[in-house]
Amino acid sequence: MSNGHLLITGASTGIGRATADGLAENFDRITLVGRSSERHAAVLDGLRRTGTVATLVECELGSLASVAAAAEAVDGTIDVLIANAGVGGRRGVTHDGFELHFGVNHVAHHLLVTELAGRITDRVVIVSSNAHYDSDGLDFDRVVRRTSSLTGFREYRDSKLANVLDGMELARRFPFATHVVHPGVTATAIWRRIPWPLRPLFTRRMQDPDQGADTPVWAATASNLESGGYYARRTRRSPSDLASDEEAARELWERTEAWVSPFRRRR
Repeated sequence: MSNGHLLITGASTGIGRATADGLAENFDRITLVGRSSERHAAVLDGLRRTGTVATLVECELGSLASVAAAAEAVDGTIDVLIANAGVGGRRGVTHDGFELHFGVNHVAHHLLVTELAGRITDRVVIVSSNAHYDSDGLDFDRVVRRTSSLTGFREYRDSKLANVLDGMELARRFPFATHVVHPGVTATAIWRRIPWPLRPLFTRRMQDPDQGADTPVWAATASNLESGGYYARRTRRSPSDLASDEEAARELWERTEAWVSPFRRRR
């Protein structure tokens, strides 16, 4: 694809920035959705030096009101949307009371994508993780309270399961393609909040962000990919049994729709 419009969340650092940089030659417009102009200044400058029209829509993914406002502020149609931003290894709740990982990694992106759905012309790429294989399933009581595990990894893997389930349901409900990807375990700032004694154990064998961006860049541009697939290392994989459960996907969709409904601006 060329001369199109890419929207990507979480592109100030890490996999998101490497993905945006890697796609600069494929799109003449790139919209970054993220927290602040200061955090995105360097990547915006780099994209503009390639001739890409790069802009930032400020958004706090921990606030659904901010997400809805950001969706409304996006200009024009979007050819490819990459839901990349995420948190890991942290503890807390979002502004709206969701467990931090679940609220940012799943609920916020669900609202953003569905608010923009009528303007997406080609595809959505959701950055999930093979961590979803380790999830024991979604506990809908646990996702609406503060992170309970010490490292936040249990909640992280549950949020990644939610990403896969939501991606499969998007593929069933909308005409644009949806591809869910595992970028590989990558050493990025997402893990900076893990307590120091544990952090090196998590990151010592991880790949770098350029390597992590390879599959998202490929999924954003490759032709003839079947919608609803889960991909790692540019290869289609079978997601976990829990992630393949259509009834679970529908239940998650219905619950998430009820949660985000008060914030909708698209009617």
